Amino acid sequence: MSFRSVAIGVLAGATLAFPSSGMAGELLAGFQKALSVDPTYQSAKAELEVNRISAERASRAYWPEFGVKAGERTEIQGFQTVFQVAQPLVDADRYATTKGAEPMDVRATATMRTREADLLQRYVSAVADLVRARESLIQNESKTAALAKQVDAAKSGLGLGTGTIMDIYDAEVRLALSRAEAFSLRAALEAAERQYRSQTGEMPGTQGFNLARQQRSIPLRSLEALFDQAEKLNPAVIAALQSERLADLDVTRKYGAFLPRINAIARQTRVQDGQSSQYFGFAFELPLQSGSFLDVSGAKAALVKATEDVRAARVKTRLEIELLYALVVNGRMELPIRLEAMQAAQSSVKANTESFQRGVRSQIDVLNSIQTQFQTQVDYVGSMLSVAQNFVALQAFVDSPSTEVLGQLEAFLF
Repeated sequence: MSFRSVAIGVLAGATLAFPSSGMAGELLAGFQKALSVDPTYQSAKAELEVNRISAERASRAYWPEFGVKAGERTEIQGFQTVFQVAQPLVDADRYATTKGAEPMDVRATATMRTREADLLQRYVSAVADLVRARESLIQNESKTAALAKQVDAAKSGLGLGTGTIMDIYDAEVRLALSRAEAFSLRAALEAAERQYRSQTGEMPGTQGFNLARQQRSIPLRSLEALFDQAEKLNPAVIAALQSERLADLDVTRKYGAFLPRINAIARQTRVQDGQSSQYFGFAFELPLQSGSFLDVSGAKAALVKATEDVRAARVKTRLEIELLYALVVNGRMELPIRLEAMQAAQSSVKANTESFQRGVRSQIDVLNSIQTQFQTQVDYVGSMLSVAQNFVALQAFVDSPSTEVLGQLEAFLF
């Protein structure tokens, strides 16, 4: 069934019919496509590969170095070739670089988790926009049909002498506004479909992503449990901690400028006339520079900044979790009230229509009740989607698995 062919109930006692989704796992399937299509995420995967290569390169800082030199030398007649293998033994720079390989890799992984969480939120936002646009158009079509029947009823009432020309005008004004609104709603739907396609690589199906019209809940752990998990798994906090470790190692690196560098050397020299010589020993180097003192001060300042960044990341994470947790909790409490409002609005249409027929209520009361009925539907959709988006944002701060989050979200929404 097309979302536009939804059954329409209008006027007194009529019940709006909404399509039910039988497409379990559609939300997860769309996200899996986004993982392989979304250009921003593809860039993040390339960034991860670059960062991991950098970490691997850093882990090899103490590997031996092999060099070959060849050419004419003025002090020795003839063409000579020099083969040399140098094994670093003492080198503060290489030590800090090697120790930095692990935090570099951990930070790269944490950054990638942040990129995935960002994609998940953008994807859920695209789905929410799609659902909102579809539902708004459905409500508009239902409202338009209801108002059109009210226009017909008003014309019949005028012919029978039970109505006035004002009843017709009032109904026609509401009908015209509803029809005009449909154009902007269709444009919003087309934009939402294009946004969805840009992330998943294909247009959304005409069936599915249909919100449930019944009491639903979404699992939510305690606030303290979320704080504990965020402290251990939050990607931003982890990345900040690794940056702090790297900054601390950089201080070691800068102090290393005042320490000697010692390499074990194995060298063989061959001359064109067949002569050769070999050397096994050590190379000692102490490259002192005046700027090294400033480098140490700068590295210490960078370490202080990195430490404060860790604290800022933890504070921000805690505040965001508290805010999003409150929004989800309050949203869950709001939804049953929204459902009650929908049922009350439907009963109001029926009561106002019957009262109008008995002369107790006016035509404008009936029109207002119809407007309210459809507005409660729109408000319910907005509340459901807000809870969903806040829930996804909350789970991103505690680094919950995307598949788990989407499974909970699908059970809640559809």
